[in-house]
Amino acid sequence: MKHTTTIRNSLAKFFSLATIISLFAFAPMKTSAQLLCNAGFQYSISGTTVQFWDSSYSLNGYTCQWNFGNGTSSTQYFPTVNYNSSGSYYVCLTITDSINGCTATTCDSIYINSGGGGCYCYYNSTVVGDTVNFTDASSSGTNSWIWDFGDNSTGTGTNPIHIYLNSGYYNVCLYTTDTAGCSNAYCSYVYISGTSGSCLASFSSANSSGNTFTFSNTSSGTGAFTNYYWDFGDGSNSYQMNPSHNYTSSGGYVVCLTIVDSINNFCTDTYCDSVYANGTSSSCNASFTFNANVNTVSFVNTSTGNYTNAQWSFGDGTGATGLTGATHTYSSNGPWNICLTISDSSGTCQDSYCVTLTLGVPNNNYFITGMIFGNNSPIDFAKVYLIQYDSLTQALNLISTYEVSMFDSSNYIFSNLAAGSYLVKAAADSMAVNYSTLIPTYFNNSLFWSSASFVNVGPSQYGVNINLIQGVNPGGPGFIGGLVSQGANKMEAEGDPLSGIQIMLLDMSNTAVANTYSDANGNYSFANIAYGTYKVYAEMLNKITYPAIVTIDATAPSVTNVAVVVNTNEVTTYAPYLDITNIESALIYPNPAKGSATLNLNLTQSGDYTVQITDMTGRLINTETVSMIQGENLIKLSVQNFDAGLYLVRVSDAISNFNMKLTVIK
Repeated sequence: MKHTTTIRNSLAKFFSLATIISLFAFAPMKTSAQLLCNAGFQYSISGTTVQFWDSSYSLNGYTCQWNFGNGTSSTQYFPTVNYNSSGSYYVCLTITDSINGCTATTCDSIYINSGGGGCYCYYNSTVVGDTVNFTDASSSGTNSWIWDFGDNSTGTGTNPIHIYLNSGYYNVCLYTTDTAGCSNAYCSYVYISGTSGSCLASFSSANSSGNTFTFSNTSSGTGAFTNYYWDFGDGSNSYQMNPSHNYTSSGGYVVCLTIVDSINNFCTDTYCDSVYANGTSSSCNASFTFNANVNTVSFVNTSTGNYTNAQWSFGDGTGATGLTGATHTYSSNGPWNICLTISDSSGTCQDSYCVTLTLGVPNNNYFITGMIFGNNSPIDFAKVYLIQYDSLTQALNLISTYEVSMFDSSNYIFSNLAAGSYLVKAAADSMAVNYSTLIPTYFNNSLFWSSASFVNVGPSQYGVNINLIQGVNPGGPGFIGGLVSQGANKMEAEGDPLSGIQIMLLDMSNTAVANTYSDANGNYSFANIAYGTYKVYAEMLNKITYPAIVTIDATAPSVTNVAVVVNTNEVTTYAPYLDITNIESALIYPNPAKGSATLNLNLTQSGDYTVQITDMTGRLINTETVSMIQGENLIKLSVQNFDAGLYLVRVSDAISNFNMKLTVIK
């Protein structure tokens, strides 16, 4: 059972009323004081000129304050505004009843088309109870519409009708593409007052003959369900209780039934399931991802269900079988219509999924879009970074940056993209309310580029949402800081300072504590942190980072010399020795080591020294305290049980520490 259709995965885009009020002011938002007044307005657009009409209400009269989203404002009741350029503008009206101390605000987005060419995306909506009628108002030539209704369900077509199951605010997004390949997006909120009830929509289906299906309504509940709305997935519908439907072509279709209590509008519910025309009801769902290297494409089967057969059609007259995936090389760029059909031997499962892809020369018609959240609410200000994977050089390259704000509903869009694999990263802007506590985050919920999820483009990708990770810093008297500098693949070398390098402070479980960036002089710092043991980690694309392990406590509350050295392929972070007279020289041999290695230390002072070995993630592998004498000391390091790879060996006493690299082979 697929209860309420989910075409794709996305973060829930509805949240508590208190959270929304902290970012935006919508009408009606009626506290006990606001029951005395209600803000509202209407508008008419002619070219670049907009006539606004105040339609607010208050018991004792009120004053108006308009913000037109273009840097201008007004206190008139019926202002006229001329916008200088095309685009989406977020308009807000606040009314104030000074007698009752009542204020109310309403906001709406408008789209202005100055006639300068290009495409734009826009819609209007009408809310009746829990049902919303959406009307497309996008630019002419639009031939593709995809709707995200904000409740984890989607739709297509120009003027869909959607029924919401719960009250609240929903951020509804429309994504359009026109015949010239121009793509755009528009998002705005709808408010559902909602009602409660107890009902459950359901149905069964039978393939009576050929492509004809008979649907039997099996819904249950306490209401009088006399209204039924069927969406057969091919653009047709029915209001019958138990309809039959004939599909004009074979294939998989998602069928949805929505039931409504017509007496009190007390309850609605939606149930969806898939059928396969010219077959039987489908109990599986076909899907796949891909990665293109020039004209060779690797496909990965991500289908679900109990299927036993997977047939690939590459669109050029060839095909293959493969449950896990397939690889195919094309003779030209295409475009190619690639399909995967899955089935089982009993005939209870059959489904297909297709993608149109142009290879070689990029078609630049795709886009990635989504929302940025902070603390599970739409963020007020952020920057989004688009990073492309180059399959030839096997490197990641930052190719575009998008600035997000509350005025565009915290949405971003990267358009005119070629097919391929991308990373998306978001970071709070310095103007954001919670800037100091939000950590830059990759899709999908990763602090590190090396573990982030790729977004495969071709077709376009919707709902690539990022909820910024919250730093966990209880606060305290501690301090950690240092210098970021350019290295030359030598651990001890310090070169020119580097600015703008992202430095994270993590605990030993890689939980984010805080984030900062090096300044113009290469300096960075973390102040007001609790005592404890931390990792200092530099996050840089294409580079392996070896973090430093730093402990601060009451005896050593401040560490100011944690150096970050950026080399060609790696970033080494370490605390340089403070007193070079204690550790005169250090050497590990053999290096690379197999089974064991010898640490040769020449010391200027005897005492107890700690020898720590950490792996490339900063995880402590081994630690021991050794009593050493002035002069030469030989310490055997057993690496018999170590995995092959690179490690850091750190020798320290109360005032000295020294770091060396050790490579372990098998």
